[in-house]
Amino acid sequence: MVKVVRGHQTLLVENVELVVGDVYLLDTGDKVVADGVCFDCQGLVIDEASLTGESDPIKKNTDEDPWVRSGTQVRAAPSAAAAA
Repeated sequence: MVKVVRGHQTLLVENVELVVGDVYLLDTGDKVVADGVCFDCQGLVIDEASLTGESDPIKKNTDEDPWVRSGTQVRAAPSAAAAA
């Protein structure tokens, strides 16, 4: 299940129901289920080892590296939202 914001409401939807334009909320421990652009990523840390082989988690920010990629793992997310 993925936590999304649609029509100003927060909903839980199945992974396969996520569509382009959805805003999905990331929490620590979540697996990223769709590529997206993070527009609120204060403190967001992603483990991209499954894609890149990089062993160190990556700190995301809206200026230099806002991309979140499907198949990666959220290590820390005090406040994070991405658009699919």
